[in-house]
Amino acid sequence: MTDNTKRSTGETTDGPVVIHEWPLASNMIVRATLGKYHGRKILDLRKHYEAADGCFMPTRKGLALEFSGENVAELEKAVKVARKELQKENAEASDGTK
Repeated sequence: MTDNTKRSTGETTDGPVVIHEWPLASNMIVRATLGKYHGRKILDLRKHYEAADGCFMPTRKGLALEFSGENVAELEKAVKVARKELQKENAEASDGTK
């Protein structure tokens, strides 16, 4: 990583802290961060592109939610449903039904 976003270390910081990221393409990542916006703690999932200087910069494509137990639980439910749908599609593709 060549940008100045803080990594999760257990320390309290004022800026966003990267809690996870994964590649989408050679010059694009999705980054999950915890930060603050107008005094509220937020969870931000956002696409970032690699700029000419090698730093990853955020795009407008993303989702920022208030960081709460309810929102995290709802995200977990959505991922669970998405996994089931993916498994269903994979099973259909291997059966030749799609």
